[in-house]
Amino acid sequence: KQNGKPRHALTSQVLVGASPEGFAVSPDGKYIAAVNMERSWLPYGDKRQSWYSSISLIKRNPVTGAMKHLNTVPYYAILPEMAVFDSSSKYLAVVSSDQYDHSLPGGALDFFKIVRDPLDIERETIVQTRYSVPLQHGAHDVILID
Repeated sequence: KQNGKPRHALTSQVLVGASPEGFAVSPDGKYIAAVNMERSWLPYGDKRQSWYSSISLIKRNPVTGAMKHLNTVPYYAILPEMAVFDSSSKYLAVVSSDQYDHSLPGGALDFFKIVRDPLDIERETIVQTRYSVPLQHGAHDVILID
């Protein structure tokens, strides 16, 4: 605070994947997930098409606001739009508009889990679970209702 008023300042910044579309902050304030379209928005036949999207996992110090990019993992969906953490801050749900696998029409709500490396507990990543809910093509938003 400055003169009793809040002072707005940049405390930290990190790089994430290309074309971030949405992000989520975990309820405990320790994690941020960015959903990145990469080049999944380009039409088929375009040489720049990435054939994947991605999710970036960031660790945030709830006291200082400092952020550390943990990793960016591929996500094989088209146009991921939004994400939300569950109340435990251990799971993430991501909604996408469409899928590259055309045997699965429409978008999906896919579930991810934050895991620690058993050989290095300081190393954390996000992995996709086998749980997925099919959705209509063009889904955009997801929220958590406690």
